[in-house]
Amino acid sequence: MLGLMLPLLSAAADPARVIVTPKLSWSLLAWGWKDGGKDSTDGKKVVDVDLDGGTDKIRGLVENGHIVVCYFSSGTLEGFRPDCDAGSDGKCRKNAKKWEPLIVGKMQGWDEAWLDITNLEGLKEVMAPRFQRAAQYGCHAVEPDNIDCYDNDDCGKPESAQIAYNKWQGGDAHSPRLGVGPKNAAG
Repeated sequence: MLGLMLPLLSAAADPARVIVTPKLSWSLLAWGWKDGGKDSTDGKKVVDVDLDGGTDKIRGLVENGHIVVCYFSSGTLEGFRPDCDAGSDGKCRKNAKKWEPLIVGKMQGWDEAWLDITNLEGLKEVMAPRFQRAAQYGCHAVEPDNIDCYDNDDCGKPESAQIAYNKWQGGDAHSPRLGVGPKNAAG
């Protein structure tokens, strides 16, 4: 079912929105943001970066003609993000009253916690600012990750809640010119 939603989430309702096609060359910097990335951007059209890897980096890539996709997890709490800023105990020092009620379980193998996809209003409150930041920074699209909670035993939430959350991300969550390329969205 969720696999059928991928075109919906990625579709460009606004003809001015950038469309990323399979034949474009890519550079992946998203998971190397602390160390400056892993790939070269030379000759690459699309560059995938971490949303919180630096606004100057994002703006510079845009100014150099790259299509910039900004990565973040919208299905799990990543404690290092500035909207949480977890301490050594793993608890958020920022927005704790918003984040803590959303945590439903530890994501196996990662230093992240699954978020309660049945609490759509709570998720909107913490995720909408990330979509807004991406638009403000100049990202052409976002890559929300870990939106497959329903398909993981350590999360245990219904597929219908996942579909509702993913539809929100693909529609109402972002500016009209911000594309969405979901990651880990289909089971």
